[in-house]
Amino acid sequence: MKKLIWAVMAAAALTTTGFAQGTTYDYSGPGKNLNDAIMDNDFFTTGPGLTSFSINVTDTTTISNFNFVSLKNLSHTWAADLKFELKHIQSGKSVVFLSDLGGAGDFGGSYNIDDISVNSLIGNYPSSSVIPTGTYHAETFDGLASFDIFHGMSVAGDWQLDVYDQVGEDTGYLGDWSFTINDNVYNPQPDPQAVPEPAEWAGMAVLGLGLAGIAVRRRRLA
Repeated sequence: MKKLIWAVMAAAALTTTGFAQGTTYDYSGPGKNLNDAIMDNDFFTTGPGLTSFSINVTDTTTISNFNFVSLKNLSHTWAADLKFELKHIQSGKSVVFLSDLGGAGDFGGSYNIDDISVNSLIGNYPSSSVIPTGTYHAETFDGLASFDIFHGMSVAGDWQLDVYDQVGEDTGYLGDWSFTINDNVYNPQPDPQAVPEPAEWAGMAVLGLGLAGIAVRRRRLA
């Protein structure tokens, strides 16, 4: 019977080709420039440094995979001072995806943070050294982090990036930021070149009925 099922599936496969790729969506928001820096930490006056950035999304796409957050034109001395948290305001879901890493090194460029990269910001970057731009795994001082808390929900709503400057004196800015998701919806797509002619359909039907008859007959004989 299994062979019969595989034969029918193989026949059906002739009418389709592969699978359509899921659609990728990118949402961008403004950051800060040199004249509007990330708020520094000063417990004696302003208190803990917190700067928030927001993106309002009107799309209703369901998030099947949260690809990455992109921190663009990020500049800040003593990288380990910073903590980054992404929040979806309406759902109340949030994740701290980067915190207390990079040592005494300086952020100086654009950085993508995702769930799959093998690169880590853990390390003793020497003072005044620039951390290489690139893609790094979501991570805090306590271990790996993940964006999968957002999977399965609608992307619609207000997204907020909170940047905490946890120690005073060192300063910096974030040029702009974005996040990227994928709906990962796969649908069989018709392939006109693979659609059988009417005569071929008839042959396939006869073949299918014949196989079914053989299977039934073998069961009766058994």
